[in-house]
Amino acid sequence: MKKKCLLYCILPVLLIILVASSTNAQSIWSTPQPFTTSMSDKSNPYLCIVNNFGEILLWEEKADSNFTAIYYKKYLSSEDPFILYFESGVDLRNPQVMEAYGNSDTLFYVFFEKDYGNKTEIYYAKCAADGGVSSPVPFAVQGDYNLCYMANNELVAWISDSNLLVSQREYLGGIWGFSAPDTLYSGNITDLALLDYNYLSWLLDGEQQDTILYSFLHYQNGWTTPDVIATETEIVSLEGVDFPVFGALVAIAWTYREDDVWRINNCELYSWEPSFYPLEITSDTPFDFDIITADMITDPEEYLPIGYHMAYCMEVSGFNEIFTCEDINYSGTQYTQLSFLETESKNPKLFGGESVGGYGFWMYLVWEAYVDGYWQLYYSRTLHYYGAIEENSLSNDIQIFPNPASHFIRIENSKELNLTIRLFDVSGKLVYENRQKADEISIDIRTLVKGIYFIQITDREKYLTQKMLVDL
Repeated sequence: MKKKCLLYCILPVLLIILVASSTNAQSIWSTPQPFTTSMSDKSNPYLCIVNNFGEILLWEEKADSNFTAIYYKKYLSSEDPFILYFESGVDLRNPQVMEAYGNSDTLFYVFFEKDYGNKTEIYYAKCAADGGVSSPVPFAVQGDYNLCYMANNELVAWISDSNLLVSQREYLGGIWGFSAPDTLYSGNITDLALLDYNYLSWLLDGEQQDTILYSFLHYQNGWTTPDVIATETEIVSLEGVDFPVFGALVAIAWTYREDDVWRINNCELYSWEPSFYPLEITSDTPFDFDIITADMITDPEEYLPIGYHMAYCMEVSGFNEIFTCEDINYSGTQYTQLSFLETESKNPKLFGGESVGGYGFWMYLVWEAYVDGYWQLYYSRTLHYYGAIEENSLSNDIQIFPNPASHFIRIENSKELNLTIRLFDVSGKLVYENRQKADEISIDIRTLVKGIYFIQITDREKYLTQKMLVDL
C-alpha cells in the first residue's frame, strides 16, 4: 500500500534541474542564484535557523584589499548584509553558530577564527534577541594554531598544536559558559567532524597510511576510547552531519585515494557496527564535497524518500560545476549536474533551512562561484517534507498514543525491539532523543511548548514517523 501524507500543498513551479522518475526519489532544485553580488571575494558560508530570531547567513569577505571580515545577513529579508566583525591587520575566518538554549540574555553565539599569519586563535560573540552583539570573547588562544573547530548546540571541538580539544557548554554558578577543554587525542590531526550532538571523528595523518577515528560522548561516563573507522593510503578531508536536520542519521564521509584515483566513502555510525557505503564516482583529484542526511520525502502523495544528499564539484568543459548525488541508502545511483554557470565553483555546503507551514523545510546548497572577477556565494534550494504520516514497516510492531497528548506520549513495544526514539518540532529541531527496549515506554512532554511535533522511531532498517499534537 502506498503511504499517504495528511498534508497537501500547492507549490510554486520551480525550474526542474532534477527530473523525478517513477521509481526513484529525486529533488527539485531551484535555479542557482547569488545571495549577494558585491564586488569582493566571499568564502566559507554558514547558514542556519535560530529560534526566536530567524534565518542567518554568515560568511567571510574581503573588507579591504588585505584582510577579511565576518559578514552577516538575515537571508530571507531584503536588508543589505553588514559587517559583524572586522579587525585591521587580521583575517577573520570560518564563522559558525551555536544556539544558547536556556540563556536569558543570549540567543546564540558566533564563533570565528582570528588569523594573524603566524598564529591562529578562536573567539566567540554573544548575540541577543534585539540584534545586539557583544565584543569578541577569547575562546582558544593558547598555543600557535587553533584550527578546524566545529560547533553544535552543546560542544565545540578544535585542533590546537596537534591536540584534539573538546569543550562543553555548561551552567555553573548561575552563569552560562564553557568547560575547560578536554584533550581527546594527540597526534598529527589534520581534519575533524563533529557529528550530531555527541559523536566526534578526526583524521590522523600517518607516514604510510591515514586513519579516521571516532569517539562517542556518554554524558555520565565521558568520551569513549577512540575506535578506528577506516584506514587508507591517503585521505584528504572529512565531511559529516554536524547539525541535526529532521531525522538526521549520524554519518561521515571522506575522499580517499585508491589505485591512483580519488573516491568517496560514507559511513553510518550507530551503537552497533559502522556501515559503509562507497560511491561509484571517481576523480583525478580529491573531491570537494559535503553531505547531509535526514528522513525526508520529495512527494507527499507518492512517498518518494531520500535519506542522503551529497553535493560535489566535477570538471565539465574546463570548469568545475556543482553536482548532486542523492538516494535513500547511499547507493550513489543518481548523479546530476546542478549548476551550468560555465565558471569555477568550489566549497559546496548543504544546510537545513527554514520550515514551511509545519509540514516541511527548505534544504539549501550554498557554494562559491567565480563570477565577473570575484568569488560570489551562490545557492539553490529544494523543498522536503518531514516524513510519512501513516503506515510503514514498524506500524504493526508498535503503537503510539494518545494523540493529541498533554503530559506523556506512550509507546507500546510488545516485541521489546531496541528502539531509537526522536521527537522534532515543526522547525526540524530535535527536542528529545532516547534509546529504549522496554515493552512500555513513556515520554514526558510537560516541558514542551504546545504545537505540532513529529515522532520518529527506528529499529535498524525499520522506521515509523508520525505527526503528534502536544496540547498542554
